[in-house]
Amino acid sequence: MIPNPNPNPKAKTLRLVSALTAITVVGFSASPVHALPIPLDPSDPAVSELWVNPNARADDELSGVDVEISDFVMPNSNLTVQVGESFKAQVRVTNRSSETLSNITLQARRAEASFDMASARVAATDNNYGYFGAMVTLDDELEPGESVETEVEISTDSLSISQPGSYPTMLALSGQLDGVAQHLDSQRFLLPVLSDTTDTEDTATPTTMIYPISAQTNVLGGETGEAPEEPPLLVSSDALAGELDEGGRLQKLIDAYLQSSPAVQQATCLAIDPQLLDVVDRMTGGYTVTDTRPSTVRQNQRLRELWTADNQPTNGVAGTGAENAAIFLEKLRQATATSCTVALPWANADLNAVSQTGNQWLMREALQRGVTTFEEVLGVIPESNVVIPGNGFVEPSTVGDLGWAEVTLNPDQAWEVQSEELVAAPDATEQSALDNPKPTPGTVTPPTPMSTVSVLVSDNTVWRTTSADRFHSLAPGITGVSYQGSLSATLATLGQNPETVGYSNPDSRYDYAMDSESARNLTGQAALRLTVDNGDEDSPVLIMPSAVLGAEDGAMLLETTGALLADGSARPFSLQQYVTANAEQRNTLATATTPPDDTAFGAPYDDPASLTETEILRTTQQAEYIDDLTGIMSNDPSIALTRYGFTAPLRQDLLRALSISERRSLARHTQATSAADKLLNRNRDTLQKLRSSVALLPPGNVYTRTSESSPLLIVAQNGLPLPAETQILYSGNQDAHINTPGVVRIPAQGSITLQMTADLPDDNLRTDLTLWLASPDGATISEPVEITVQPRPNLGTTLFFVAAGILAVGGLLFIRKKRNVEKRSPGTGSPKPPPTH
Repeated sequence: MIPNPNPNPKAKTLRLVSALTAITVVGFSASPVHALPIPLDPSDPAVSELWVNPNARADDELSGVDVEISDFVMPNSNLTVQVGESFKAQVRVTNRSSETLSNITLQARRAEASFDMASARVAATDNNYGYFGAMVTLDDELEPGESVETEVEISTDSLSISQPGSYPTMLALSGQLDGVAQHLDSQRFLLPVLSDTTDTEDTATPTTMIYPISAQTNVLGGETGEAPEEPPLLVSSDALAGELDEGGRLQKLIDAYLQSSPAVQQATCLAIDPQLLDVVDRMTGGYTVTDTRPSTVRQNQRLRELWTADNQPTNGVAGTGAENAAIFLEKLRQATATSCTVALPWANADLNAVSQTGNQWLMREALQRGVTTFEEVLGVIPESNVVIPGNGFVEPSTVGDLGWAEVTLNPDQAWEVQSEELVAAPDATEQSALDNPKPTPGTVTPPTPMSTVSVLVSDNTVWRTTSADRFHSLAPGITGVSYQGSLSATLATLGQNPETVGYSNPDSRYDYAMDSESARNLTGQAALRLTVDNGDEDSPVLIMPSAVLGAEDGAMLLETTGALLADGSARPFSLQQYVTANAEQRNTLATATTPPDDTAFGAPYDDPASLTETEILRTTQQAEYIDDLTGIMSNDPSIALTRYGFTAPLRQDLLRALSISERRSLARHTQATSAADKLLNRNRDTLQKLRSSVALLPPGNVYTRTSESSPLLIVAQNGLPLPAETQILYSGNQDAHINTPGVVRIPAQGSITLQMTADLPDDNLRTDLTLWLASPDGATISEPVEITVQPRPNLGTTLFFVAAGILAVGGLLFIRKKRNVEKRSPGTGSPKPPPTH
């Protein structure tokens, strides 16, 4: 068969074809994305085709026999092969069917060389592999449940490869099941074939890599702040300790970076989840693994009990990761001291979902908290005004909120500034935000940044904006900076739990775990080489892997980048350079006189990992109640804890529930949504306890007035660690009026007795009233209490009942006296006197 060699990928004609293919294959659509009502398992028919195209590699799913490439043995140390060389694939075949497998045959095949990653992703799903290589037939027969391992040598000559390029390659498995010959399975990968000479004519492509450091922290939900010390760290699982062990994922990731060359480090920016930084720092002081969190409020306790109260958990075991956490932090400080750093959103939260809550403080925590965390833990200041959305795109409704990325005040300070401008709500009800089915958070217009905020997005998620090369005007002060989506979508499939990105074409989605980790790792290397090879001075490359990058894949990306820098294919390009437009590009962007419309950018396809309506509603309810609770408290100079510091961990819980990490994995999606559900439940439980600690305690459900001026007595209780400034609000008969005492201050973990008078519409009828505690601006805080006010008795009624009582008593006395007289009269049957002797 005559090979079809790969033409020079630098050719200008191919750039146009590549761009058109990227639009067609990776995605171009202005269709809106519709959130699901509730989380669904990826196997559910309602969403299954969003995860897996049923027509992609359908033949590989039918037989029940699996082939897996456990490793590659390459002739070169950088896991590449040159034209004319051979390589080996170590293979395992497993019979999971109920029939005997015989005549096992393995054959290498390849397709035409891919000219870009968009075409390579199409090739991974079709069967157009027309070049056949060497074939190996095994003598083994496999009974159900048995497996066999072998090695297949594959030469580039047998695959008719005569020129360098990136070749979609298949290792096809066929055999006989109960005597019937058939195709059984395949492993697919993109094979990088290099030239044996260096092309010195090509210019080096400016290359930047985002190197993510992120992990699930498993902090037990419902935490509140303390001061001056932090609260004890409680985690529901010690899995993070395993990632921090010597040889664990996080330790290996940072070790690989520290061992990379200066050129690689110059081209790399460490993207760190500030939540991970915060938790690992706290781990160094010791922590507890438990499923129970002690209450953070004090109710009905004597003063002596408050002095001796302990918020340490009563059960659980000590965590094992403190020492390794300290080692990891020391390595991270060493790496970040001289390297570019950038903060991921807190807990890698889905910024589109955060925006949908309408809560500015959640967005502030997501975008601003990282700056102070980096300074406190690492002693460095991360890149400013750079936002990395975890799902690779931002919706038009989200982009304005990204103005909060420019930090002028930290959230604690900003709260105190805004609290001075609060206005009382005109339509307060006894329903708190925690129970409101349609919460309406306060509207605060996000600021227009003084300096441009750069948002890193996939190149197929911005299609009708004022653009200059990779720069796209999204809103005043907000610029989208695009990266190669096909490369990023491919890198997301690396590792133990490959991910499906929301901006990928549904036609190219399948269960990526069908190919082994080794096969996908080789594909990732080839994808990086191909993308850099297609770039030039005017088309820099940003490498954007998944936030939960595996250790082996991270090492591969660093090594491949190092090889590309060493052979002149790439040159180091900093993240700051990548997000900074030149004068010509700035002038083009400045021509954007009006913001783009709601169909100009966003998700090009339905994203199966998007947060659902129910999850966003629950988060909105809890976020608004947290704001109301914060607003009822008052800072006290004698108490180190601040009101925002007390509730900030509760907001961070909500961001963890909105995390995109692991949601994009077909295998982990259901577990991730279940963990988010538990976290929201724990957070709500804590909020319920906090709500019940701020309460009205009436002396009884029925109160009888003796006069119009008789006071209504009620006790206001505060179990919070800070004073609460509250007012009593009420509802009932519209003509009833209670003279409340206005805003009153309840001491921390204390109570006060309040007196009120009531003007009732009818003194002769009882009046039912509902009372509750609210913040000074009218936000409902406590549970409502019901009381009934009985009318005072009038004079006529009183005289009537007194007279009736006197007559009744007199009548009884008269009857009693009459009976005694009758008993002593003759003929009445009186007893005779006893006889005398």
